[in-house]
Amino acid sequence: YADLDQLPTLVSYEEHLNQALLGAYSIQLANQEIEKGALTLKQISSSVLPKLSLFADYGLNYPQNKTYPYAQALYHIGQVGLKLNIPISNLYHTKHQKNSQQIVMLQQQVEKEQQQDQLKNELQTYVVKYQESLDRIALAEKTIRQTTETLRIIRNSYFNQQALLIDL
Repeated sequence: YADLDQLPTLVSYEEHLNQALLGAYSIQLANQEIEKGALTLKQISSSVLPKLSLFADYGLNYPQNKTYPYAQALYHIGQVGLKLNIPISNLYHTKHQKNSQQIVMLQQQVEKEQQQDQLKNELQTYVVKYQESLDRIALAEKTIRQTTETLRIIRNSYFNQQALLIDL
């Protein structure tokens, strides 16, 4: 009976909801999936950009055919330069990949919202059950007080010889 006075206080629903949304593993996983999808979309978008690279090459070749007259001798050749690669075919392919990735990201967002709604429903259920438990405890305390008072009245009546032993 003494432990009933030490019940935890009910924190507001919004605070519980914020803690649940921040701490829920499924929500964190959904957020990571959405971030991963955004990175994939960024990667797809970057595949149409031209690529500039620096190259260097040195070789020993045979036969010498770079100059005229050709000679049956080894020659050394070195090259240094910039190479520009423009992926023209990606202009067509990335349009479809972007659309499919955006659809995947929308699906992931909907799944996250569903998980949040499910979490909200579970939390609301637990809050209602907790409040009902507190109400039942308060009712039990009231019943105990009333029963104690009734017992005191009947005991006093018995000792004053106004009630029978059977009433007590």
